[in-house]
Amino acid sequence: MGRHFGLLVYINSLKLTNFRNYSQVDLLLDKGLNLFVGENAQGKSNLLEAIYLLSTLRSSRASSDSDLVCRDVLESEFPVAR
Repeated sequence: MGRHFGLLVYINSLKLTNFRNYSQVDLLLDKGLNLFVGENAQGKSNLLEAIYLLSTLRSSRASSDSDLVCRDVLESEFPVAR
């Protein structure tokens, strides 16, 4: 088992742009306990996935990076010309 040096990392804010169901979100987090509460399918798990992605550089649920992009962006930000 590895040695523990007593180092703790705190996330004091989280800013997401075009991540899953969030087009834009800015969260300020407390140093203590933070709870994400809401109805089903409102993005609670997506917040946790974003934190997991930042700490491991892998998604806990997506098989490809394109699965992480907000679908509204994929549909609206690519102009088509002839």
